[in-house]
Amino acid sequence: MAQSKTIAFFVAGFIPVAIVVTTLSILLTSNNDLVPPDVDAGYVIAQIPRIGRLRGFLTNESTAVFYGLPFSQSTAGEYRWQKPRDPLPVEDDYKRIDAFKKPKACPQVCVFPSPEYSCPPVEDMSEDCLNLNVFVPSRLTKREASHRKLMSDSEEKLAVMVYIYGGAFMAGGNAIPLYDARYLSEWGDIIVVTINYRLGAFGFFYQDDGTSTAALGNFGIYDQIKALEWVHRHIADFGGDPNQVTLFGQSAGAQSIAVLMLQDEVNHLFQRVVMQSNPFGLPYKDVSAAQALGNSFARWARCAPNDLNCLRGLSMEELLERYKTLPYAMQLNAQHISEIFEPYSPILDGILLDNDPMYLFKEGKNQDKPMIVGYVEDEGAMFVGEIYSSPIQSQRIYKASAQIIFRQHTDIVVDLYPPQCPRINPQETDCDERIPMDDAVTDYMFTCPGRKAMNSDRNKAKENADIWFYTFNETWSFPEFWENYTLCWEMVCHTEEVPYLFDIDKLTEYRFEDGEAELAARMRTFWVNFAKYGNPNGPPETAQEVPVSDNLDGIQSINKQTGEEFQQSKAKGQIYWPRFFETDQSDPNTSYRVLQMTAHGDREINDFRKEYCDKLDDLDYYLENYNIPGLLMNIKTKMNENEL
Repeated sequence: MAQSKTIAFFVAGFIPVAIVVTTLSILLTSNNDLVPPDVDAGYVIAQIPRIGRLRGFLTNESTAVFYGLPFSQSTAGEYRWQKPRDPLPVEDDYKRIDAFKKPKACPQVCVFPSPEYSCPPVEDMSEDCLNLNVFVPSRLTKREASHRKLMSDSEEKLAVMVYIYGGAFMAGGNAIPLYDARYLSEWGDIIVVTINYRLGAFGFFYQDDGTSTAALGNFGIYDQIKALEWVHRHIADFGGDPNQVTLFGQSAGAQSIAVLMLQDEVNHLFQRVVMQSNPFGLPYKDVSAAQALGNSFARWARCAPNDLNCLRGLSMEELLERYKTLPYAMQLNAQHISEIFEPYSPILDGILLDNDPMYLFKEGKNQDKPMIVGYVEDEGAMFVGEIYSSPIQSQRIYKASAQIIFRQHTDIVVDLYPPQCPRINPQETDCDERIPMDDAVTDYMFTCPGRKAMNSDRNKAKENADIWFYTFNETWSFPEFWENYTLCWEMVCHTEEVPYLFDIDKLTEYRFEDGEAELAARMRTFWVNFAKYGNPNGPPETAQEVPVSDNLDGIQSINKQTGEEFQQSKAKGQIYWPRFFETDQSDPNTSYRVLQMTAHGDREINDFRKEYCDKLDDLDYYLENYNIPGLLMNIKTKMNENEL
């Protein structure tokens, strides 16, 4: 279930690793329940100005779903590696548009396990992929003769949540089962939007040929901005409040949100954010490193560097094949080994970003908005398990792995995260050095840089800064979904919290156990309260005193039978979640406060991982450079000399 937290290394191989992340999406059973079988529940019609007469579908819970609404145009051909354009203008507001089929996904190489659940089908990929899905709770629909009709003209507008998927900026999609938002929307009485954005070499490719059509990267981020502009312009016509928008995302989605929080020009497009498992400790490329990677890719694609006419002349399938087969060695930045985790990601271009977000947040340069930030207990386990699929019982391998990252600080880090195995006859024990490796990776790349980013002078100056920090500590009762990632069968791995948030066990042949269902209800309640009130505990006047409900349906604000409104902002077992810097009257020496979520009940932890994070902060070694070729040669020499 939970396990300690420890850091140590991560080397080449992240691509499949990071990608595997969303793999837990595997949670789902069969796709058949998600599309046109759902249409058996009926259609829903929505007349949306400047868009058309939409025909969406109703889920079995009567949630209205509108799939594949375009927020831009195709990015193929001459528009490949260009900023997204406005969608085509609508000439006839009454033109019928079918919005009940799963939309196209952006081109990608998706290698998650159980791809039928976690990856878009290859045949559903297209460069005309900039679309979004809208989920609307049933109370905003009205039964008509043969269908239901969206009723969006009420003066009361619902809170809106916009989800940005993760996947190492390499893979993902707004219509894979893991991110199906029907239950979150219906249960929370909110509108949920899931968006697409360009990925990998299609979304973060850099080739500056000095022309006006240069490929200057960060297209995936610009796609996200374009989607948010669409939401701001149109969501009121679906019954949503454009001035009450919460962004939430996991992993690369959380990284994207951090980038968006550093853009003043989009400040009006969202009001709150939830960043789940943001690896603030993962560095981004500068333009020279991005150009070097682009040169390597161009040559691999049999084009000259900066020959964008050649590259844009390749078909999507040709480009994908070259992208898929690009050797890891050609993607490796010799000065930043950890970039292998995300070869294509946001670029420090001097426009969107002039430094890594951790430092910019620490300096207080982000928008001052309410935030939920948190991590799962063993963020690093999946990455460690990708490289070492079997238990490691060698201190030499453990220390060599630590040195790849920490160089001159290796001894300090190994003392902080000591090896588990004895030097003599370790095979006689059940020790596993992957455990301290996980703790080290989790702290160094995730928890501690996240703490540092939130620990700005601006935030500390305000005891009531609207920041809530969590650690999620619950494994699934169906660990077999991790398949060959056996280290995650008993550890809380990256992405483990996502199925609870979307409550998607109902889309599978599996079911959460009672404790898991209660945890899922509490987590959804926190997130929905935050979207509605800016506080995960509920409306300000009742944030601490609202009695706990025994009803797992927790937070419904409308009685479907009587139509009467009521407020119920706490779920079974839910406790008060203090702000990050909120003073603890019982322990005034506490520096910060964190909520731990488990199926056995939530609890507050004061100064979570403080001893470890303080020491890593003192090293001041986050996001540092390392000379990989020389370092690996040094390690090899030491191992040959039996010094490790």
